Amino acid sequence: MTAIAASYHDRVNVLQGMIPADASPFDRPEWFALLAERKPALLALASDGEHSAALPLTRANGRLEPLTHWYSFTWRQFAPISFEGEHLLTSLARDLRRQSHRVTLWPIPDEDGSATRLETAFRSAGWKVYREQCDVNHVLAVKGRSFTEYWAARPGRMRTTLKR
Repeated sequence: MTAIAASYHDRVNVLQGMIPADASPFDRPEWFALLAERKPALLALASDGEHSAALPLTRANGRLEPLTHWYSFTWRQFAPISFEGEHLLTSLARDLRRQSHRVTLWPIPDEDGSATRLETAFRSAGWKVYREQCDVNHVLAVKGRSFTEYWAARPGRMRTTLKR
């Protein structure tokens, strides 16, 4: 097994290259840079030399919390979806014990498995994990349709109401 190194940074430039170019606006380095201007960033990274994982965090309220803002719809980890990614997240969660006795993470979606991945990683690293649903995301499977095609299939009263 390859050795994993954990490190902690206060500059968001360490996220460059870790986040996909098509990431949501709240998952981009530019967003985290704006947030880091208002609150101290603690970017937790784990790397095995080939793969990397990151948790954009901040210290607040006597614990580690997501580096996020009230306007952020979601927050998630950045790690490959693979055995290596899960191993990196677990190693990072284990090392976070040196940083704080408490980590509170929100709003983590599970449509992409993020909440489950983090729950598993922290539990495997020996943390007591309490998970609760705090909201619901309604996702519509468009089945290849454009919005125009989808909207044309909606009832006339709905389309008329929206026009008003």
